[in-house]
Amino acid sequence: MKPPFKLRATNQWGERHYFCNLGGHWGPGDTRRLIERTTEKFENGKEFETVEAAKEILTLTGNTMAEPDKYGDVRGWQIVDSEQQVVK
Repeated sequence: MKPPFKLRATNQWGERHYFCNLGGHWGPGDTRRLIERTTEKFENGKEFETVEAAKEILTLTGNTMAEPDKYGDVRGWQIVDSEQQVVK
């Protein structure tokens, strides 16, 4: 694991997007935050110094770490290091 770390989302078509910043709250009285913007470029994603800081963003947004399905495909958010390797 080589810092800095980034959050990467993979959608159902295998496209990857990297977290940039948070937006407002989901709704009145809801503590979850929206993910306002992502980028397709790894180098433009927000950097986190620690894995814990990246996990905190997932918690704030109500997301969890994605796990591979029985075919090895991943859909959802993962934390990757500076070499784009998934952090466990």
